[in-house]
This record gives sequence, C-alpha cells and structure tokens, in this order.
Amino acid sequence: MKNIIHIALIMLFSFLSCGCVKTVNVEPQNKQQITVNCILNRGDTQTLSLTYSGALSMSIYNEVEKEKVKKIALFEDDIEIGNFVKKGYAEWELKYTPSPNKHYRLTIEINEHPNITAETIFPAREGSINHYYEYNKTTGEPILIDTQYEKYFKISGKRKQILWVCELSSNDSDLHTFFSSDDIIVNNSYSLFGDISSDYPRIDDFNLSEVSDERAKNIHFYYLRFLSDTLNTNNKFYISGIPYGIIEFRYVSEEYDKYLKSSLSKMIVYTTDEDDPEQWIDETQIYSNIVNGLGIFGAYNDIKLYCNSDVHQRADYFIN
Repeated sequence: MKNIIHIALIMLFSFLSCGCVKTVNVEPQNKQQITVNCILNRGDTQTLSLTYSGALSMSIYNEVEKEKVKKIALFEDDIEIGNFVKKGYAEWELKYTPSPNKHYRLTIEINEHPNITAETIFPAREGSINHYYEYNKTTGEPILIDTQYEKYFKISGKRKQILWVCELSSNDSDLHTFFSSDDIIVNNSYSLFGDISSDYPRIDDFNLSEVSDERAKNIHFYYLRFLSDTLNTNNKFYISGIPYGIIEFRYVSEEYDKYLKSSLSKMIVYTTDEDDPEQWIDETQIYSNIVNGLGIFGAYNDIKLYCNSDVHQRADYFIN
C-alpha cells in the first residue's frame, strides 16, 4: 500500500499528462515502447520524461539515450516556441509558461523511430474558488465556519472543466495563512491524504470507498472529481479530512482527466491483498494520447488554499 500511495503522489504532482484523444489497447504488449510523460502547468518551467516501457514490477525505467533524440519541440497554436533540453536522467525541461485556452502540440524526433506527437489545450481557471465565510450580524465582520476537519469553500460562476481535488496534509500547525495561490509551494513536508469527502452536489463516485458507516458514505479514495457545472451557480460545500495542510483544486485538460481517472481506477482494482498492487502501473492499460508511443501529454491550471485549524479565527485568515 505504501508503494501505491507513493505512485499516486507521483501521478498527480509529477510531470504526467495527456494530449490528443486515443484509447490504448488494454491487451498487454510485450514490445518495448517509448514512454513520454509531460504535464503543462502555470509555472515557468515545463518538465518532460522520456523512457522505455518495461516490466510491470519495475520502479526505475531506462531512459531514451540523449544521442538518439534529435529534437523535442513544443508548439503553441502551431508556432514553435522552444525545445526541451536534457537536465537529468530521463528528464528534459523547457523554460516557458503556457497561456489559458491555447492549443499545444508536442513533437519528438528520435533516430530510427516514427515521430512522436501529442496535443492538448491549457485550461483556464473558470469562475472562482474561495474559502467560505459568513458575516457577524452585529459587527459585519467575516466569520469562518470551518471545524477542525471540515473546511468550507465556495465555487461561483459557470465551469466547463472537470476539477480534481485533493488534500495535502502536514503535521505543521504553524502554516502560513495567506491565500494567494501563486505563493503556495508544495514541498516534501506534505503528503497526499488518503480519505477525502465532500457534500459538493456534483461528484463522480467512481472512486467511492466501500464503507459500512453511514456517516462516512461519501468518502472517496485520494481524490474528488468534481463534474462540470454549466449553470451560473454559487455552491457552498465542505471538504473533510485534514486539520493542517493544503486543498488543491486542479482545472484539467480533457486528456489529463482521462489519464488520471483511468490510472486511479486501475490502481483501486489492484489494492487487495491477493493482487499485486504494482500491476496497475502497466502503461498499456491506462489512457494515453501519445501517437507512436505511450504516456501522457496534458495540462492543468490549479488553485491552492491553506487550511489551518489553529488560526481560522484570526483576522488575516479572511480573503475578499
């Protein structure tokens, strides 16, 4: 199970991604293939991994040799914007910040191999997501209604994209209390929290935990997948789980959404004692949009908010 949790963290916070729309053959393939993983994000550096597929039980994969790689180019609306350069074992990077609603194409040229391509659209952050608070009827001051394990939020406006939500827990009760998403950095002190629940009205239950306790009937396995909401709504909802940490909301591209859901669905299948949990990692049975290869090229645009039970009554906890 520890391996599963570690892989799940990599799946969501590493450079995994998707692009065009292509369903991978679910039958195992013995032929070694080139695997590309790249998720565009709103940071100033984009990262890509380039490896060969391997046995299911492998945790380290052989990299595609630098001398075989002729070019790894990123295009924005059919205009070449730069080339990835080698930075480490199987790791390539490009200094660039994507723009919302732009179309991106990845093209990889490798000696004696058909060109590898994939496409995606960088999602915009539609509507707004914020901490929810009410007002004191006498003083007019804002009052958060959070409890130790239930944090309240509000989503306003129309939203076409799927939202993936997770909790990053920390034992540090002295977390910062500012709320600019751009200032929050996830480091090694955080870990992915296993059980997450919410009363948001539009949640995909594909990863609903099998629990007998009626009070915990809406607990999900690691992530919440919020379905699109095309109405101009103003939803108040809670997310339950951690007393200290970060709640992350990810607007995802269509391809990245399919990749995450297929990966997590397969992971859930292989978490029983009689099964080998590492089997879920078989790339040939997970959604891919890489033409002439395996893996994923996609994009996400996120919002991170701190949650700290010890400071939720302080004035600097409130945001406009």
